[in-house]
Amino acid sequence: VTVCSGHGRCEQGLRGRCMCDEGYYGRGCDQEFVVPTTPTSVGASEVEQTAMVLSWQAPSNEDGANAQRVGARYTVEMCKLSAGCDEGSSAQHVIEGGELSGVSARDRVPSSRVRSFAESSSNWVVACVVNEPRCRVTNLEVGSRYRFRVQARFRRSRGSGYSVVFERGTAASLPHYETRTPIVNESVTATSIRVRPVPPRDIGGGELEAYVRGYMVEFRKQGTSEWSQATADVAFGHAENTTITVSGLDVFSSYEIRTRARNVAGYGNASSIVVQKTAGQCGNGIVESGSLGNGVSYSETCDGGSCCDNCQLLQNACNGHGTCVSATECNCAAGYSGSQCQYSDAVTCNSRGTVNGDGTCSCAADSLGNWQQLAHVASTSINVQGSHYTNGYGTPGSGNVWIKPCGTFSNLGSGSVVHMRVTMGSVVDIFYPSGSNSLCDMLTSFTKHVWYNPSSFSFVTPSYYSGHLGGSSVDYPNSVDGRRYLSFWGGSTYRGCCHARSSLFNAPVDTAAWNQDFDIYVRTVQDWTGPQCQYSSSATCGSKGKAQADGTCRDCYPGLYGPQCQNQCNCVLANSESILCSASGACTCKSGYSGRRCQCSAGQFGSGESCSSCHVSCTECSGPSANECSSCKWGYFLVGTRCESGITAVTSNSGGVTTGYNTNVAGRTLQVTKRTSTSWLRVEYNDNFRSLTSTSTSACNWEVLFNGASCPSGRVSGTRYSTSSQNWRRPGTIVGYCRGLSAGTVTLTVRVSQYSGYGCESETGWNGKAFTLEAVEMEPDNPSTTGSFTQALGPGGLYAKLGTGTVSGSNRAATGRTVTFTKKRSDTVMRFLYYDNMRASGTVNSCSWEIQIDGSTCSSNELRTTVYQEPSDNPLHFRTFVGYCSAVSAGSHTAQVYVKNTPGVSSASCYTGWPGIDSYVLEAREVSLNDEPVRYASGFEQEDNRNSGEITGRVVSITKNSTATALRFVYSDNLAAEASSGQHACKWTILIDGQPCQSSDIASQQYHSSAQYNRKGTTLVGYCTNVPTGPHSITVSVSAVSGYSCDARTGWKQTWTLEVSEVALL
Repeated sequence: VTVCSGHGRCEQGLRGRCMCDEGYYGRGCDQEFVVPTTPTSVGASEVEQTAMVLSWQAPSNEDGANAQRVGARYTVEMCKLSAGCDEGSSAQHVIEGGELSGVSARDRVPSSRVRSFAESSSNWVVACVVNEPRCRVTNLEVGSRYRFRVQARFRRSRGSGYSVVFERGTAASLPHYETRTPIVNESVTATSIRVRPVPPRDIGGGELEAYVRGYMVEFRKQGTSEWSQATADVAFGHAENTTITVSGLDVFSSYEIRTRARNVAGYGNASSIVVQKTAGQCGNGIVESGSLGNGVSYSETCDGGSCCDNCQLLQNACNGHGTCVSATECNCAAGYSGSQCQYSDAVTCNSRGTVNGDGTCSCAADSLGNWQQLAHVASTSINVQGSHYTNGYGTPGSGNVWIKPCGTFSNLGSGSVVHMRVTMGSVVDIFYPSGSNSLCDMLTSFTKHVWYNPSSFSFVTPSYYSGHLGGSSVDYPNSVDGRRYLSFWGGSTYRGCCHARSSLFNAPVDTAAWNQDFDIYVRTVQDWTGPQCQYSSSATCGSKGKAQADGTCRDCYPGLYGPQCQNQCNCVLANSESILCSASGACTCKSGYSGRRCQCSAGQFGSGESCSSCHVSCTECSGPSANECSSCKWGYFLVGTRCESGITAVTSNSGGVTTGYNTNVAGRTLQVTKRTSTSWLRVEYNDNFRSLTSTSTSACNWEVLFNGASCPSGRVSGTRYSTSSQNWRRPGTIVGYCRGLSAGTVTLTVRVSQYSGYGCESETGWNGKAFTLEAVEMEPDNPSTTGSFTQALGPGGLYAKLGTGTVSGSNRAATGRTVTFTKKRSDTVMRFLYYDNMRASGTVNSCSWEIQIDGSTCSSNELRTTVYQEPSDNPLHFRTFVGYCSAVSAGSHTAQVYVKNTPGVSSASCYTGWPGIDSYVLEAREVSLNDEPVRYASGFEQEDNRNSGEITGRVVSITKNSTATALRFVYSDNLAAEASSGQHACKWTILIDGQPCQSSDIASQQYHSSAQYNRKGTTLVGYCTNVPTGPHSITVSVSAVSGYSCDARTGWKQTWTLEVSEVALL
């Protein structure tokens, strides 16, 4: 105890040394640790966006002469305020080895003396460990506030208590002025201005003026656009008393001045602008006298300062164009403006407008160069006469007809200066009065107008008609745009005459007729505009566009474009909506065409003047890849900008035969992945069907089911009704649409059932004939509740009508079987499909169903399907017919089904439709043979009665381009296997280069028992998946079904179609 001074204990093995208690040290534990006092006066300087310098007062008990109280070491801890700071906790650290995060290299103690620390659960971390009362903290966040505290430790001691917590924020991103303005009137001479910037506001760093590093003064002479700069650094703490003198200025001139502040991040936004004028410069001793206005006179001797402003003003004398009203203001005479009347209407604005005080011009006639509406005539029985243009009619802007008095526009001028635009439907005609005639003279006459010819881009005097208002003699514009007359704006019957379309506007030209709606607009081409009113529509745009203030033109006349309307659009009119083009020369293309001039057809895209091919799946595109499509070919589905296959199909010989009813047909299954819930599925199902009964009648119904249920929008089905002893096996194709299905997997199956009230002994499939089940996903554009809908398909479209209902009788239109369609192009063909239930009964009877277009037979190929029945037969079967018409012009048309007795055959009792459950389908689809992989052959009443070999005329050639695609076949014809005795069965097979398809035998088979002569239209659908690329010849052959004889009849009194297309399957 004595040896260790009562502050330690002697331990064995220490050889007389003591193990000292806490707070003591030395050999005999006779030396006591000294704890430093708490550091004080913590502060910050050199505050930047991500760093600042901290300093503080050393412990008061530090003593350089005492080894125990010298060389204090400091630990600085920090906490980000937004993270939460618990001042009761501390960061854990010890001195000995490692480095500390966040400590600047220049402020770290040697690495041998720093050991890594483990952070506690608090948000306080060590910022730096240093040997002097100062450290620079880095890696801070811009515009954030932090708390700091300091602890001291002597060489041999415990640490002191923490200093008072100090809080400080980093600098914001840039200084911000808001609305502060500099002080500029402290010292102003004739050539200099002293500027005192006002410190900006602090918007995120706190006490911003404490670290403003400098200022920039920006100045420019009033009326000029370029800024000049002068800069100065700012000593710390002197942000409010820094001045910058701007020198080298013009005498007695006004300057706009603004300032910017600079911190470590750079210069911030500009202050508000203040205007200061330099002093005048008068000679000393000069006596000046005069009047300052309002009866105030003066006489002064100038001394270079006291009256310099007045001397300068009187010497300039407002440039001789006004009266001095103050030391800095002139009252300018009419036609002059500016602070010293230095601008004039005559010189500055070329006598075409009024000068403003800043030297710009308000041009008098600028707005008169815009088209102003004079008349609107529509849907009215008014007989427009010259008096209506003179006196006016109706309330402008209200109702179907109104006309402003032409005198209202007398300010537009006369003769070639005033232009008039007549818009009639899509046709645009532009006129001006001949000679010196006025607008009223032209409007009330038929011999005082000059016409803009859009083919020569010039104004010409037309050959006049003998009456009415405006217009021309008959056929005058025919060579230009196909019209019979130029537009008449009244003078006979009702409204205007004569065309709403022409070869230059929404071709084709229509028939000349009165009662056309029209609008009239007027303008002047003497419409000066620009900074000095130096541009006009007549001088700048050649009177064929509207001049703009920058010297360019807009609204160029038909067929022109360019900065001065000097370039010709050169639209390919056959492919364009009109002769008009945009300001860049881009024409408005008809659907299926592209390119600047619409020179590229469907399947191509324009690149300047050249054309390149779209991807094989696209009909319209913006580039060559599969991801640049805007519309797709038939059978594809647009997903974003990519055309993906929309067809899921199977053609198979392995389905087998299913007998009975109220059962699913074996093997007829197709799984479809539906992309969207709004899309529809178009379904075709081809198979061999028999409806037989041992009783008097039989009616069997085959229905396509979707996930085991009927289609939610209506059944997709077909019914066959037969009387007794009709033991027929005949092919058929069911067609229908289904909407309302959810996206995802949809499984299609086929179910056969007995129609209520009838017997049914059904048989599906026969003798290995292949069936086909096909689903095409599509997005109709405007389905209606009436059953009509359309689907955009690039250059054309699919138009369809769905419905139910029956029609009795012949030589009449089939009620409801009507579809209206718009054919976009003249170089395409129309494909029609008609699916319905059809019957002909009576004594040696036959009925025909014909698709007529606009009430007439297709002139290129009559579209007729025919049914012939024996006297004792009364079958009502579903049937499908496909045909093409190449004689349909571009435009709107209506297709209608007509039922009639077959020419040359006795009259019959015709019946169309099946009551209640089966829907009919009538489709019209525009097909471009130039850019769609479709080929067809068609004929009418080409009968071939051979029993074996290839059928005459049924030949199509196609070149297959891809190994990943399949060929889809459609064969629509009138087929019969007749039997005067015994049983006959014939087979019509699709051949590819003389051979049946290897993947499945695509054929139509018919079986008839003895003494039956029934000839009926039918359609075969099938896919072949293993056809190599290259050219192929498709034909149809007939042969006997194995084990039967064949007495075939092909093509009796009907249109036949053989179609093949290359498609991608999912």
